[in-house]
Amino acid sequence: MKKLYYLIVVVFIFISGVSQAQINYQQQYLNAKNLYKEGQYALAMEAFKPLIKRDPQNPFAAYASYFLGVSTYKAGYEEQAKDVFLQTRERFPNWSKIDEVNYWLAKSYFDNNDDFLAMNVIAGIRDPQIKNDSEGLIYNYLMPDTTPEEMKALYDRYKSPVIGKIYAAKLSSVALDKEGRETLENLVNTYNLDPDKYLATAHASEIKDSYKVAVMMPFLIKSLKPNDKKRVNEFVIDMYKGLKLGFDSLRSIGIDIEVYAYDTQRDTTVTRAILQKDELKGMDLIIGPLFPDPTRMVNEFSQQYGINMYNPLTSAPDYLANNPFYFMYNPSVLTIGEVMADYAFEKYGSKPGIVFYGETSNDRLLAQSYADRYSELGGKLSIIEAINKDRTRKVLEILLSSESIKEAASEEGRENMAIQPDSIGHVFVASSNSLIFSKVISAVETRGDSIKIMGAADWMDQPVVNYEVYERLGAILYAPGYVNRQALNYSDFRKKYLRRHREVPTDYSEKGFEMAMFLGQSLKNYGNFPQVGWNENGRMKGVITPGFEYNNAQDNQLVPVLEVNKDGIRTVIRERQKEESK
Repeated sequence: MKKLYYLIVVVFIFISGVSQAQINYQQQYLNAKNLYKEGQYALAMEAFKPLIKRDPQNPFAAYASYFLGVSTYKAGYEEQAKDVFLQTRERFPNWSKIDEVNYWLAKSYFDNNDDFLAMNVIAGIRDPQIKNDSEGLIYNYLMPDTTPEEMKALYDRYKSPVIGKIYAAKLSSVALDKEGRETLENLVNTYNLDPDKYLATAHASEIKDSYKVAVMMPFLIKSLKPNDKKRVNEFVIDMYKGLKLGFDSLRSIGIDIEVYAYDTQRDTTVTRAILQKDELKGMDLIIGPLFPDPTRMVNEFSQQYGINMYNPLTSAPDYLANNPFYFMYNPSVLTIGEVMADYAFEKYGSKPGIVFYGETSNDRLLAQSYADRYSELGGKLSIIEAINKDRTRKVLEILLSSESIKEAASEEGRENMAIQPDSIGHVFVASSNSLIFSKVISAVETRGDSIKIMGAADWMDQPVVNYEVYERLGAILYAPGYVNRQALNYSDFRKKYLRRHREVPTDYSEKGFEMAMFLGQSLKNYGNFPQVGWNENGRMKGVITPGFEYNNAQDNQLVPVLEVNKDGIRTVIRERQKEESK
């Protein structure tokens, strides 16, 4: 009887212990869940962590693992959250709520621009409600930022209604060739989309006998005086002279371009009044304007009415992402950065590099693009440094020690350099500010080692550094819109310009002429949306420049690179490398 009593007591104690353990797990889980509901995600993370371990007495491990991932995500640690979701899928593959984990994992992949991985996860979701929610996820992530080319790649692999709808929307917002139009019509029919919404807004390129081109620039006609020796808008007049010569040259060979000049006066009120003219909606192309505020207004007009606009001067990528009808004569700073990084890695990738950049937004974007691409290729950058124009001595402090600054001409000073001789392969300077680049050149020349300087060709237009210095240092300079003035085509252009204007062409005259020749021939060959042809033909030869490349791009993808040395200047034409679809 006594033995039976002790046995009952032992069993009772065991059951009580188990119950107590379950109560503890339950209480911990409820506490963690309350923190989550209150939005205290960092505290919730810590509270869920002890609950994710497997234990026969712990029925909350899978739930805790899921909520740990969501709490981590909402606390702002998206990359760590993705790892938690992956671990949850691996540990609890048959859990009844696994589709909720998949939803959040897909969201994490979308955040990281891993669209194909996200779609792979969504394809495995079975729960009808979560499947429906995931379609909203797809739309919200892919609709704003993807290109038609990216959506085509996704649609080729995942022919779902939501992907088809987004692809159709992208196609309807850009210029299409015959094949593109047929693809859009098939999408509309396959997914029962509204033809009025999708087909009516699609832009098919039309071959015409004559094309209308609006040139919108700040001519400042009212301020011009006959006796002015130097006009404030001299460069605008020069560019227009080049444009007119180009379009007139095309007319002589049967390419009819009607030019309509509009004086924006660099004024938003005047620009708005021009855009309200009915005739503007009938233009095939707008060239200009040149300054930010009018450009913003014309960009909105271009996008609203589906009319191509062509920016002659800027390298800023401001409107490339949101207007498929906006194109640039120059490569953007993003393209220049990538192209120069490719060049540097090929030539000097075995050694670390240095990047200095100036104060403008373009300087920062150029430096960031360069650094990102160089690192992506596997190169190392020892220093990436912003240089204020009032603190350019910082360049000397980095490249030279204080002793060598004082003793720049002495051998002892050279031995005290902070950066060891020949330890750096190159310095890339993302600035055209003479105070900055001249300091870099001075410091590198003082060092006297093998460091190469990379920067902009327009440095040589500023008289702060002699040409012989560029030769001695073997400078590498990017030169958008480079013109070969020794070429036969250039000689013909120069003679025509001299005959008409009795003055030699300027850089802006050259740019205007080349722009007119390229755009006019493009309109003739491909219609009023020549990007359809540009996408198919790759690199296109210029008349007085190396040419143009707009294959699935809106800025010129060709970047001439000048290699300056004692034998003269060698020009290398580099092209931005296209990313392959994932």
